[in-house]
Amino acid sequence: MTEFTGPSEEVSKNLLNAIAGALKEEKKPKSLRLGKVLLLSTLTTLLLSCPLYFMFREELGLAWKLAMGFWWLCLNVGFYLYYLPQPRLEVPGYLSPWILAKILISMTVLTVVQILICPSFVFLETPFAWSPFESLTHLFMSWGGMQTCMFLCGLLMTVFGGVASFLIVARTLKAGDSKDFAKVLGIAYLSQAPLLLVQVLDDSLRQFVVFWILGGLLGLTVALGVSRSFAKLKTIFE
Repeated sequence: MTEFTGPSEEVSKNLLNAIAGALKEEKKPKSLRLGKVLLLSTLTTLLLSCPLYFMFREELGLAWKLAMGFWWLCLNVGFYLYYLPQPRLEVPGYLSPWILAKILISMTVLTVVQILICPSFVFLETPFAWSPFESLTHLFMSWGGMQTCMFLCGLLMTVFGGVASFLIVARTLKAGDSKDFAKVLGIAYLSQAPLLLVQVLDDSLRQFVVFWILGGLLGLTVALGVSRSFAKLKTIFE
């Protein structure tokens, strides 16, 4: 008969420290926490928006300004969840607000960074003389027109961003049920909502938005599967 052994001393110590930290945070004024959230989300949005504006200012109409505002809201939600008083531990299958915050913040930042790197994926004209991604969108168009291009651009953007984001919390994501994974996909996809807004407000893109949505959802699903597989393989070799 196998004898049950409790958690290791190191695990117990980490758990106690996490609980003590949460209790300490609980005693701090809520206004101080909200002020930190507002400051960080505003500064992050400015850091992301400034290069976007200076590179594409002639193409950024009202829709893109609204999108930047929506990303600011995403970051507010993310930092709010991050700084909620809570034990900050990565436990397989436990989606704490801290874990969800990491996904939302990282996906929001990565989405904007990807626009800067490959603007043709969101139908912005690159300011550089040569861009490999621009030729890629032309290839997508040749395969099946705008429908295929929208689907594959949405797919690639969410795959790249999703894999990078989910790997940050891969230890947590290696366990869980369908409800947990639906929650992960939902909060990750929230960062894509501003791009959907831009497309809905564009007369030439509106009719193809559904293809971007389908591509984005498939991309995040693939990214989740890749990150979970990586986490499980890592466990085997540890």
